[in-house]
Formats: sequence, structure tokens, C-alpha cells
Amino acid sequence: MHYFYAPHTGQWVKPFDGNHTQKAVFNVDENTKVQVDMMKRKGRFDFYHDADNHTTVIKLPYKGNTSMMIILPDEGKMKEVEGYINKDYVKHWHDSVIRRSVRLSLPKFSISADASLESTLKEMDIFGKTNKSVIGLL
Repeated sequence: MHYFYAPHTGQWVKPFDGNHTQKAVFNVDENTKVQVDMMKRKGRFDFYHDADNHTTVIKLPYKGNTSMMIILPDEGKMKEVEGYINKDYVKHWHDSVIRRSVRLSLPKFSISADASLESTLKEMDIFGKTNKSVIGLL
């Protein structure tokens, strides 16, 4: 089976300054703390605090038409938020953010994923059913 890898090498609209990155404690959960490189930045971000659903949401824009939405459950509410989060909540949060000044601390991170495109490409009929050479590669 073949896998497709497409790295997202997006650049922040306003990058974090590496000079402001420093070691700090990050709470993985109520019982686990680890030392990480913490990126820091002050600025205006799309932000929303949903008191009813115990979450804070911030959007970090990339260059182009993409942004990362970070959903931070209130302390001790991770399991509860994980239990109800769905596309309707994400849409609500997306539509509710307002631009405001924020002091942001975020662990330095990278994200990668592999996914099989075989069934998706066949379903979409991207290459046409008669293109045996391409279908044979799948």
C-alpha cells in the first residue's frame, strides 16, 4: 500500500521570535508535567472564551488562507471537552472569535501524518477508470 506525505511547511503571518523561546514547565495533564521549549509572543489574535463549554480558543494565522485553531480546555475539563467536541462546536468557536490582545505561550511543536490515498483517489476518480498505469501504482 502506498502512502502520500504532504508536509505543511506553513509560515506564521507573524512568526514567533526564537529569542523569546525558553524552557518552561508544560502541564500535559493533571498528573504530568514536562519541561519544554516554550514559544512566547504578545499580539492581537482571534480569541474566544466559551465559559459554558469550559474552553478557550485562539486562532493563529499562517501566510495564505490557513490558520491553526487551538482549543484549550479549562483546568480539569479535558475529558469533558473531549467527550462533546464535534464539528458544530468547532464552527461555533470559529464564528465567535474576536481580535484582542493576548500574551501567548505555546510549546514548540511539529506535526506530521501519513495517510493512504488509494481509496480516496479511486472514489474521486481523479485519474479516470481507463488510466490503468496510474491505477496500477495504487
